[in-house]
Amino acid sequence: MQYDFDSIIPREHTNCLKYDWRKQIFGTDNVIPFWVADMDFKVANEILEDIHNAVNHGIFGYTYQYDSAYEAFISWQKKKHDWNISKQNILFFNGVVPSINVIIQEFTEPGDEIIVQPPIYHPFFLSIESNKRTVIWNELQENEGTYYMDFENLKSQIGPRTKMLLLCNPHNPVGRAWKKEELEELHAICKEHNILVVSDEIHSDILFSGTHTPWAKISEDASQNSITLMAPSKTFNIAGLHLSVIITENTAYYKRVQNFINTIHLTMSNTLSLVGFESAYTKGDAWLQELLTYLHTNMAHIHDYLDDTRIHTNTPEATYLAWLDCSELNLSEKELHAKFVEAGVGLSNGSIFGKGGEQYMRLNFACPRKTLEQGLEKIQKIAR
Repeated sequence: MQYDFDSIIPREHTNCLKYDWRKQIFGTDNVIPFWVADMDFKVANEILEDIHNAVNHGIFGYTYQYDSAYEAFISWQKKKHDWNISKQNILFFNGVVPSINVIIQEFTEPGDEIIVQPPIYHPFFLSIESNKRTVIWNELQENEGTYYMDFENLKSQIGPRTKMLLLCNPHNPVGRAWKKEELEELHAICKEHNILVVSDEIHSDILFSGTHTPWAKISEDASQNSITLMAPSKTFNIAGLHLSVIITENTAYYKRVQNFINTIHLTMSNTLSLVGFESAYTKGDAWLQELLTYLHTNMAHIHDYLDDTRIHTNTPEATYLAWLDCSELNLSEKELHAKFVEAGVGLSNGSIFGKGGEQYMRLNFACPRKTLEQGLEKIQKIAR
């Protein structure tokens, strides 16, 4: 392999959330962290070189979003997902979750209802609650390790104040890459009830099987009644650069979001963030292909260690997050958390992802294989 994913790079004492917050989260530093969804891999050399060149220039003045950054993203989407978008469809912003909050504030009123499909990335429903909107829970249904949307339950919960649906596509934490047919059925419901779809597609490039279907590609109606959120952060391990994009082909929606961003004066991006953004989308593909191979093997290792134990996991279609079913351990949520910490591993409690997450733990397997194996040996002892 051209790139090194095996080297263990110390992250302690670098103000790293994943490592340096272990005591706050788990009560001890003595756990291998598998919680926060960033990778323990060094960023591609090509990206680092471009950032180094920008640093060596030595001036970090105000920077506008320049054409080549737009073009890099547009070309990537065409090449990877056969999605044709234009510069006038794209707004830069400083993160997917902040974007969700902007859209909630602009397109809904306090007391309006917003749908989420748990177990789900928890900032979805926390953003709804913090903005004094009402969460509508349409819990995913699981069958032999695969999750499906419950369309009948969804239809039964829609009321006159149901204004928006937050879609996780691909889905974190259950690892589904939604099929086009599933998205079409969801779109039909949302179109009938005039529900705006906000599609978080941050994991769209970490795909192990099938293809990613951008929500806006389903149909012209879907593209006109949606806003898509993307970023290079998960794909290329540059989350700390805090740069994302908001995409909508609806001109009126675009202007509303743009006006909101202008109002709060967050119109410019960080100089180094833009360099990393453009570099990732123009020079990162070879690194990504090797990463996907490495992650696929890591997932196979998880199965090797946990098959024939009391902890079960499916194979995610997307994301580098394993969803561990711990129900056979017959432990309460508090006991389950304590059991993993006592064993020396720090995972995300499934319960934080809302309904249906109880008795599950989420494991981030984007790490060197030796680190993963050390953690799996500890988990294996719990699972026997």
